[in-house]
Amino acid sequence: MKTIITLDSRRKNTDGTRTIRICFIKDNESAYFTTQYRCNDKKTIPNEAIILNEEINRLLISWDVQGKIENKTARDIKRMIDLHYSPEKHIGQFMTYFNAFIETKENVRTREVYEHTLKKIKAFDKETNKLDFCDITKGWLLTFDKFMAMTSPARNARNIHLRNIRAVFNYAIDEGATTHYPFRKFPLRNEETAKRSLTIEELRYIFAFNEVRPHDRLLPHYVDMFRLVFLLMGINMVDLAHLKKTDLRNGRIEYRRSKTGKLYSIKVEPEAMEIIERNAGEKYLVNILERYKNHRDYTQHINRALKRIGTMERKTGRGGKVVYQPKFPTLSVYWARHTWATIAASLDIPVETISAALGHSYGSRVTAIYIKFDKGKVDVANRKVIDYVFYG
Repeated sequence: MKTIITLDSRRKNTDGTRTIRICFIKDNESAYFTTQYRCNDKKTIPNEAIILNEEINRLLISWDVQGKIENKTARDIKRMIDLHYSPEKHIGQFMTYFNAFIETKENVRTREVYEHTLKKIKAFDKETNKLDFCDITKGWLLTFDKFMAMTSPARNARNIHLRNIRAVFNYAIDEGATTHYPFRKFPLRNEETAKRSLTIEELRYIFAFNEVRPHDRLLPHYVDMFRLVFLLMGINMVDLAHLKKTDLRNGRIEYRRSKTGKLYSIKVEPEAMEIIERNAGEKYLVNILERYKNHRDYTQHINRALKRIGTMERKTGRGGKVVYQPKFPTLSVYWARHTWATIAASLDIPVETISAALGHSYGSRVTAIYIKFDKGKVDVANRKVIDYVFYG
């Protein structure tokens, strides 16, 4: 590492002078620290700039002894010097870019996910508004992860927030705001999730369940909607809830997925059309948003209801409360999506076709484009799954 006093050759100041800069050179890379001093040429560099250069060299030697600049690039060191002499410029910079990154997201749900991460950070660090990028270290991330674990024991759930922070760092690096990147030594590893698919016997049991209870009259409706999600190849609840009647054309549902914004097309089989007609809305294809304030509220209701399928109820004593013994204690509407994919795989339907049916990309971009436009492959796959489940 060495430093050189140089002049800003890019432009002159209004008084004809040039700004003095200190160049850091390390491993064939250079970075410039701009000082407050000016001069006409290298022969007239003021003593103050020379003293500053010597002071910076002593500071670098001190940091080197402490191991602070080990593996640091010239740009990293320039930023450390800049932070040392002008810390007020960096106060709250992390939060500034976090909020700016949120503004780049057009999808409302995506924005909400990042805003939720922001709330987690504010709950963890009471001086969030003073955070600079260099304050987010491996140690900070480890402590933040332990803080989240107190209320969110699932590793994959916590990783969502950590990935959001990583995305903000990548955005800030692209914007030239920082070169600091704590995730080089902080890999994010997912843990294997619990089984979320049903056996064919369990699925048929749920589809056949139509018990109407005085205290739970909507349960058959929720089973109906679970069946519809399956018949539409695991359509996401947010998309199903927002489908308009005009989205159904020529026997196909045509819409943009809320998660990716990509166009998607599903052939509506007769079994699905029967459920749609039974639950039709005035404006929407199905009446979810005409009965509930939003799709998340509905999802909570359907998930609670699905857990009561097949339960035994027993009243303890006269006027006693109903006791439930759930047959599927962890069942949710998302299981329909996983189960469709699992059954499709068991029927030897190609992985790329299953991925296209779920709205995922698979393999090369060329393969993904081919499958996307060959709707017939997906249509045949869905019919094959439906025939197997409903008719054996």
